Amino acid sequence: IFNHFLTAVFGAPELAEQVNYNPFLLDRINECEAFFGVPGNFVTVDFVDIGDAILAVKILNDTGGF
Repeated sequence: IFNHFLTAVFGAPELAEQVNYNPFLLDRINECEAFFGVPGNFVTVDFVDIGDAILAVKILNDTGGF
């Protein structure tokens, strides 16, 4: 599981706007994969409709990253 979210007490749209975008999201996924040596197979974000999370997972799926 690749956890990618900022949380105060609960998820907040303004926090999701800070981290749910590319290339930041894809770069972080790739860094974690390189560090741990295995790909994540499930991405968790707050507010999937904010930013590029769906696109990032599609790119990873299309390139064999997940």
